Amino acid sequence: MRISDINTERKENLKFQDPKIQFTDKELWSRFRYFWKVLNPLQEFKETEEAIENLKSLIFYFSEDSRFFDCDNLMKSKNTPSFEKGLLIIGTYGTGKSSYMAALQLALNGCDKSFMSYHAMGIVDEFEACTSPSDKQVFNKKYIKGTFNGFKAKAKYFDDLKTERDASNYGKINLFKDILEKRYANSALTHLTCNYDPKEEGNLQAGLFEFSTKYGPRVYDRMFSMFNIIEFKGSTFRT
Repeated sequence: MRISDINTERKENLKFQDPKIQFTDKELWSRFRYFWKVLNPLQEFKETEEAIENLKSLIFYFSEDSRFFDCDNLMKSKNTPSFEKGLLIIGTYGTGKSSYMAALQLALNGCDKSFMSYHAMGIVDEFEACTSPSDKQVFNKKYIKGTFNGFKAKAKYFDDLKTERDASNYGKINLFKDILEKRYANSALTHLTCNYDPKEEGNLQAGLFEFSTKYGPRVYDRMFSMFNIIEFKGSTFRT
């Protein structure tokens, strides 16, 4: 297939669809593979056992397949999984967290499980560029509004959380502490990806407790009612 053909097909797939559309696990898997190739034309998707297990939990979640609740990498202690919650995906760097979500964002475009994607550090940069109260109002409307139930607004996906610096705009602010607290208060459906605590690599509890250290105990406590927590396992794909 020529590049021009791929681009044409991609545009067709990205047309806005009926928001009631929901893909089956097989349909979503097929769309994922297509968009993975679009985004990674020089990289083959490695279907290792760990990669499939990691991806399976996302496919089942976004297709609302009940097998999601039986996934081995879904945290069930201290947390009750639900399709009404967002996703918090944690694991070693390079295990596919960000790249899988990037392909799924395209695969889900226009349906009721669609989401908008943002990098945590980029949001800090955007806030620091606000020069007026009206700029900050636009910023808040963009990142804080939404809903869990009914999907009145697209879900927001924040990539690489815990790596961002405090924002500086006429004083220092822990920006994501504010964003996460307000999105919780607004019942805004949210997805996150993050790595383990670098001092406790492979330790799920330590990686999650970093949210308390960085964003405060309130965010940590509410995290369990906001998110399904998925632990991506396996070694890094990066060389």
